[in-house]
Amino acid sequence: MRKISVEELNEKLERRKSGERLNLREVALSGADLSGYNLDEIDFSMSQFHRVCFDGASLKKSSLENMYHFENAVTNRLVYL
Repeated sequence: MRKISVEELNEKLERRKSGERLNLREVALSGADLSGYNLDEIDFSMSQFHRVCFDGASLKKSSLENMYHFENAVTNRLVYL
């Protein structure tokens, strides 16, 4: 499991080309507010999220197999399709 910072995630999102699927398998993110983020087309399989807010985030066509979010993670109004 590799730790990732919000800054690193933002960098990857900014550099992503249209239609590109990001591979963020087995990452750990802690203490982040991802409210309203476009997290579409990302492979988060086997990743861990601790105290991460996903309120209103979009995860269309993202892989979430064996993804764990815990301790005050907010997942209201997620968009999955």
